Order: sequence, then C-alpha cells, then structure tokens
Amino acid sequence: MPTIEEAADKIRRDRRSGASEIARRAAIILAVAADNARTDHALRRNMVRLGRTLLRAQPTMASLLNLVNDVLLASESPRNPKDRVRRVLETFYSEQDSGPGRMAGHLARLLKRGGRLLTHSYSSSVVQAIGVLRQRPEFRTPLKIVCTESRPLLEGRNTARQLAQMGIHVTLVVDALAGEYLEQGRVDAIVVGADAVLESGLVNKCGTVGLARVAGLRKIPVFALAGRDKFLPPALAHHIQIRPEDGAEIWPRHPSGIRLENRYFDQTPLPLVTSFVTPGGCLSPGQALKTMKSRLAHPLLAGRRH
Repeated sequence: MPTIEEAADKIRRDRRSGASEIARRAAIILAVAADNARTDHALRRNMVRLGRTLLRAQPTMASLLNLVNDVLLASESPRNPKDRVRRVLETFYSEQDSGPGRMAGHLARLLKRGGRLLTHSYSSSVVQAIGVLRQRPEFRTPLKIVCTESRPLLEGRNTARQLAQMGIHVTLVVDALAGEYLEQGRVDAIVVGADAVLESGLVNKCGTVGLARVAGLRKIPVFALAGRDKFLPPALAHHIQIRPEDGAEIWPRHPSGIRLENRYFDQTPLPLVTSFVTPGGCLSPGQALKTMKSRLAHPLLAGRRH
C-alpha cells in the first residue's frame, strides 16, 4: 500500500484526471491521516501539513482547496474535532456520489433545444451526468456529443471513449474545428465541467473562454456543471494559479528561436456562462457570485498562498 506521501505525489503528477476525481483521492488521503492522529493537536498538525502538500500538488482546483479549507475548519472545533473532520469527508463523498445524477436532472430541463452537445476536455461530472441523462425516460432527445481533443494532453479522447462505451453517438474533433461547429449551429449547447468558479470567472481547460465567446455570439447556451465544492470563497481565490506548462508537450525538440507557450487552464468571465448547473439547482452568474461570498475561509489559507 502506498504511503500518504506517495499518494500525494501521484496526485501532483496527475494531469489527465478531472478535478472531482483528484479531490476524491485527496479526501481518502486526508481520512487516513485523520484516523492516524492520536490527539487533537496531532490531527490539526496532520491536516495543515497534508493540506499544504495537496494544494501545492494541484493549485488550480477549487474542489481540493475547498475540501482542505473545510477540513481545517472542522479540525479546529473545540469538541470532537476528529468526528467533525469525518463528517466533512462523509458529506464530500455523498455529494460526489449523488451530484452527477442530480445535475443530470437539472440539465435535462435546460436542454429544450435538443441533445447535440459540445464538451471540452475531460470532466467526470460531465461524463457521468450525460450517462445518467440518456437513461432518463423524460429526456427523449437522442444525444449526439462533440468532444474536442483538448490538446496538448488529449484528455478529450478519454471523454469520447467513455461516452461511446455508453452507446452514445460521439464525434471527436480537433480543437480548432470546434468554433466552426458553433458558427454553423451544429450543436445546441456547450456543456463543460469546472476546475474552479471564482469571482473573476470559470477556471477550466484552456480554450473554454474562446468557445464561450463564440457561443454567445451565436446565442448558444453554455452550461458549466459544478458541485458545491467548486465555488471558491473570494478570500481563497489568490491560491488559484494558472501556471505555464512544459512547452515540449506541444512541440518536442522544436527548432531554436521559437518560443513555446503552453497552459492547461483559462478563465471565462461569469457572464459568458448561461447557467451553473449544481446538484442543488441552476445558478445564474449573479447567484454563483453570492454562493462564493457566503462561504467561510480558514485564516491560515486566507492569509497566504500554500
């Protein structure tokens, strides 16, 4: 069995899994560390140390940051902090398990214009929600999904593969072709996941903002599937870092004199998102902002970067 440190390092090196999947694995690591703590002081120390390690590993994922934030708040409870940490983690697991199905129900009511959807990158929430959607008796529109390759890591192939295994009609396109699909009205809606939802915008795979702008011009709705864990308190937004990635991923052994710029994420302004589809219902950009502002932030995380 891998050590806690080895499991955390595996999360650090993961560049293909969705945010929800990574946060779930982090929750398991936090649960083990909490169970290993023999005193309340050791519990708080373990949560702070491991929380910082996990956030350094994946600094762009709000689900992970919110999870660590909630665990730290629970660990400082004056009574039964270990039990409170366990309840935070149990609630997280429950929301992860039930979230896609509940989001699928809300999404079904939004897709009145048809089931031709375009999705970008890989999101386990999106894949699961679409899988549930096709099985709902009230949703009779045949689903046809357009998936982008999502370069440079091509995680869109994983999306396409999983949806095709469900028996859904799937078309995989190169990223540069997605705009033409929107321009020609060949999709009814864009459905994407969310790595983070901030005051400044939706953080998702690089290219999302361009797709959202073209969709806005063509009056095509943009739906972002986001659990409660994706909405970040404003006091924690400074932790989210969109950092440059290895240029060799887009052109190995490239000629000298060429500057390569590679990033995995961008920010889409909130008004470009038609609706944030959450397990609890659909939120307008304004309602999403209120949700973020209502969340508490642990002083240790609010005061500095991890």
